[in-house]
Amino acid sequence: MIKLIITMPDGSLMSALPSELAETRITIGSGVGSTLVVPHETVAETHVELLMDETGYVVADLVGGGATSINGFAVEPGDYYRLETGTRIQMGEVEAVYIDSEAVLQTEVTPVEGNFEAAVAPYTAPAGGGLPGSFPLPKHPPGVFVPRKAPRSLWVMASITVTFVAVAAATVAGYLSVSLSAQ
Repeated sequence: MIKLIITMPDGSLMSALPSELAETRITIGSGVGSTLVVPHETVAETHVELLMDETGYVVADLVGGGATSINGFAVEPGDYYRLETGTRIQMGEVEAVYIDSEAVLQTEVTPVEGNFEAAVAPYTAPAGGGLPGSFPLPKHPPGVFVPRKAPRSLWVMASITVTFVAVAAATVAGYLSVSLSAQ
């Protein structure tokens, strides 16, 4: 079961009911047409949408113009980001935190050694920010093929180049030997 904890600018909390979050498409906004209505002037009528697929929920901005951020990074409309427990969705001055209680129950607890305060500190963006999509949110569900750069690609390109040069040299040598023997 998923849950959204919504913090209003004045510090008050809202919690979405499980019945509101049981759909495969959930819209969040200040308009009455949204699945989850957040009454605040900095939240658009339909601000974000959550879509469910076989691996869980993804979130997308519907407003643009930097009005939405995920874990502190601005996102653009049309880009979908995988939601994990603890993901923070900022809509104007309102923040929602996504919690998947089933994922929390399945998480293994491992002992923490060393600096405990650093281990439990909330995530902070790296200095200088980053590009959208550069933060630690997987954009591809597990099992989806994502091509990576092969470490041998430089060697492959070098081999192709050497072969091309050798063929060109042999062709020129053959042409010269034919033209010289004809004289």
